[in-house]
Order: sequence, then C-alpha cells, then structure tokens
Amino acid sequence: MLTKLSGSIKHAPRTAFQHLPVSFHHLSSRVLPHRVTPSTRAFSVHSTAFVHPTARLSATTHIGPFAYVGPGVTIGKETSVGAHCTVLNCKVGDRVLLHSGVRIGQDGFGFFPTPSTPPSGATTETTTETTTETTTETTANATTDAAPPPIKKPQELQVILHDDVEIGANSTIDRGSWRDTVIHAGTKIDNLVHIAHNVVVGESCLIAAQTGIAGSTTVQERVLIGGQVGIAQHLTIGVESRIAAKSGVVENVLDYHTVAGYPAVDIRTFRRNVGRARRETKKKKKKETGTVTETKNT
Repeated sequence: MLTKLSGSIKHAPRTAFQHLPVSFHHLSSRVLPHRVTPSTRAFSVHSTAFVHPTARLSATTHIGPFAYVGPGVTIGKETSVGAHCTVLNCKVGDRVLLHSGVRIGQDGFGFFPTPSTPPSGATTETTTETTTETTTETTANATTDAAPPPIKKPQELQVILHDDVEIGANSTIDRGSWRDTVIHAGTKIDNLVHIAHNVVVGESCLIAAQTGIAGSTTVQERVLIGGQVGIAQHLTIGVESRIAAKSGVVENVLDYHTVAGYPAVDIRTFRRNVGRARRETKKKKKKETGTVTETKNT
C-alpha cells in the first residue's frame, strides 16, 4: 500500500494526496485494534430507553441510555441511536449513526407574524422654523391595543434519513411543513448543527460544527460546508460546491464553486478583498505614524 502510494506521489502528486486519507484509513483498519461500530453490535435497547409500541426497529438496531423513540418511527438495519437522543416523526435508514443528544423530527420554526393595531390616539410631529428642535405632540389619552401572538404554521411532515448518514452530538433536524426534511445517503453532519424544516441535503455531503441551514434550502450532492456557516432560506447550494468556515450565504451557490465571507462571494474575490483591506490598513497606519513623527519633530 505505502509503496504504491509513494510511487503515485512521485508521478501524480495531486491525485495521490487526494487519495491519501483513504489509504491511511485502510492501513489503520489493519494495524489498530478492532473498533465497535453499529454493524458489529447485536440488537439492544437500553433499560432506560423508551420505544413507543408503534415504532418499528430492525433486528440489529441499538438504542442507547435514556433515548426516546416516538410513535410510528421506523429505524433500519445496523443503526445506532445514542444516549439521550430523541427521534420523532422520522424514517431512519440502514447503518445510520446518531450520536448522543441528537434531536430528530421536532417542529420547525414557522410562524405568521401578527402586526399590532394602530394606536387609537394620533401622534404628530411639528417643527418650528426658527429652531432645529422637533417637538412631538401626542394625544393625552392615546392607547395601543396589544398585538396578538404570532400564529404557528402547521408542521405535519417527517424527517427522512437515508442509509449511512451520521449525525453528530446535539445536532437538530426539524420535521417538514410543505415537504419532508431529507438527508440523503452518505452525508455526515458534525456536532451542534441545525437543519431547519423542509431542507433537503444531497448525497455524501460534509457539514462541519455549528452550521445552520435555514428552511426550504436545497443542498445538492457532495457539498462541503465549513464550521459556523449560516445559509439563508429557500436557496440552492450547487453540486460539489464548497463554503468556507464562518461564511454567510444569502444567495444561490453555483455547481463546483467555492465561496467565502459575508455575504459569501467567490473565494478568489473574497481573498482579493481581504488583501486590499490589509494593504489599505497598512497605508493608513504608515500615514498616521508619519504624521505623529512630524508633529514630534516640530
């Protein structure tokens, strides 16, 4: 394995380094001690876990301590539900790994705002020509009726987790309202990630920690998303695109593009902007230093 890899590095270094992680994975699987994975566990439900009678579990499912599996949930083969997980309104495929504290299938954040009633008393502003001051005259008995609370939108659909999905600790995925929230096969999600209602994530995506994806956004196949990324609602993130850490995405991302910054732009534009800002800052500091020196000399 290593001999073959060293030869590849010499003749095609870029291709070799792309395959380097896979090569080390194969090597470590032979050298390191055997690790217990969902596929090596026998069926078990911890004594402190709760599984609703209408839930359907595979014969090779593992349910950890204090987990809750709600009504009508379906969980596939060789799937592991970690400690303190909550799984509701959900269909889970085969070989899925839910780490501790994951929340699946709760209501999404959907509300109709309700405007307040205009005040019954009139408020006017008058300006005196001889001064720049503005005085406000308000009717003494003016009152404002209290606004009703926001109206909740129905959240009645499900979350679909396809095969080989992994969800990191304390991540949350909301159920759909107008379409199911779907995580397609092979996608891996880090800790503390929030997936809002109606989001669809394509196959084999990687989403790093503290990312938030707003409602009804579509993330297509093999997308890489860095840590602490925010993605606005109703967008499309293109195939094999990349989003740098701490970016704020407010418009669609094209296929095979890499974006960075807030608002997120093409990464080459982002780097030019950062470089320009640094150069201008250095020039400003030099001018300020020169001014201070001249003042001292005089």
